Amino acid sequence: MHETGGPHPVTAAEVDRLAANFDHLDPALDNDVLGQVYGRLLAGCPVAKTSAHGGFAVVSGYAQLVEVEKDTQRFSSARGVIHPPHSGRPPSIPIEFDGAEHLAYRKLFMEVLSVPRVRRIEVYLRDLVRLVLDTFATAPDPDFVQHVAVQIPVRAVGHLLGFEESANEQLQAFATTMLEQAGTPAMTEAMKELDALAGVHLKERRDRPGDDYLTTLVETDFGGRPLTDDELLNIIRTFVFAGFETTSRTTAGLVHHLVIHSELQERMRSEPDAIEGILDEGLRLFPPVHTMFRTVTTPTTLADTSLAEGERLVLLYAAANRDPRQFDDPDSFRPDRPNHRQQIAFGIGPHYCAGAPLARAEIRILLEELATRPRLELIGEPRFLPHLMMGQMMGVDYLPLRFRGE
Repeated sequence: MHETGGPHPVTAAEVDRLAANFDHLDPALDNDVLGQVYGRLLAGCPVAKTSAHGGFAVVSGYAQLVEVEKDTQRFSSARGVIHPPHSGRPPSIPIEFDGAEHLAYRKLFMEVLSVPRVRRIEVYLRDLVRLVLDTFATAPDPDFVQHVAVQIPVRAVGHLLGFEESANEQLQAFATTMLEQAGTPAMTEAMKELDALAGVHLKERRDRPGDDYLTTLVETDFGGRPLTDDELLNIIRTFVFAGFETTSRTTAGLVHHLVIHSELQERMRSEPDAIEGILDEGLRLFPPVHTMFRTVTTPTTLADTSLAEGERLVLLYAAANRDPRQFDDPDSFRPDRPNHRQQIAFGIGPHYCAGAPLARAEIRILLEELATRPRLELIGEPRFLPHLMMGQMMGVDYLPLRFRGE
C-alpha cells in the first residue's frame, strides 16, 4: 500500500503477530504494515479469531464480508459498529440501527443523497470543484489534502445541509477531532460544539423555513411525529462526519496514485470513459473506511468458523477489496478490470453507504476537471495517517502537489 520511499521496515514475525492476533487499534498498523497484514490474513482462513479487546472474529474474505453485510438478521449493526464502544456516544443514525427502524432513518438521508437528488446538484458540484482547484493553483501552501480533498466534500455537505459558508471551518474541525480524538473528552466537547451550531440553524429553520435539508428535517413527519432534537442532532453529526472525512481520504489516496503513475493522468485526458474505472479502482485500493463491526445474533457459522450469539466480528473492507479469490492480480491498479464495480468500499446490502452517490459524484467531477488542467506533480514527501484512526480509517494526510509549470 506504500508508494513512496520503499517498504516500511517490518519483520515477517511482526506481520505474523499482527495478523495472528489482529487488533484494529494497534498503533503498529500504519499504511505500510496494513497491506502486509491484510495479505497475511487473506492467505489464511477468511474468518479468523483474535483475543484483542475481549475477542472477536476477523472477516477478511470478500465472499464472507458480503454474506455478513447482506444478512442483518444474523449480524446486527444495532449493537454498535465501533469496538470497544465510545462512552457517551449515542447510536449513530442510521448505521447503528437494524430492520424497520434503520429503513425509516435511512430514508431521511436518501431525501438528499439519492442518485436523482445528487444529479440535480452536479452543476453546483462542478462549479465548486473548479473554484477549489483555481484557489489551490495559486495558493502558497501545496497541500492537496487540506486545500482540495477536504474542501470539496466539506463545502458540499455544508451546502446540502443549509449551513452558511462561514460554518465550513467548524464542520471540518468537528470531523477532524472525531477522527483524531475518538473516545476522549475532546471528542465529547467537539460534539457539543457541533450540536450548538446545529441547534442555532435548526431554530432558524423552525422560525424561517428555507429550501434546504435542515428545513426538510424539522418539517418531517416521522411515523406520525416530528423528529426529536436528539435525533436531529444525531443525523447532522452523521452527515458531517461521514459526509466528508471518508470522501477526502479516498480522494487523497487516488490522487496520490495518479501523481505517481502520471500515465493515468494522461489516460484521463485521452480516454474520458476510463475515468469511471479509475474511480472504482481508487475506491477498491484506497477505501474510505477499513473496518466496521457487527454482532452475531444467533449461533451460526461463517466459512466453517463457529460464531456464538453475542460474538463481535470486524469487517475488513480494505482486505476484502484485495481478495485474490474475487479480484485477479488484486494489488495492481487496473481500471479495465471487468469487475471493477464489485469493489465494496461503500459496503453492500441494507447498510450500503447512503452517501455513496454524492461521494462518487464529487470524486468523478474532480477527476474530470483535473483532466482539463496541467499535470499534477509531487513537490515533497507525502505523509500518511500514523495508524488506523478510530480503528477505521487510513489514508494520505499531507500531499504536496503543484500543477506542472506553475
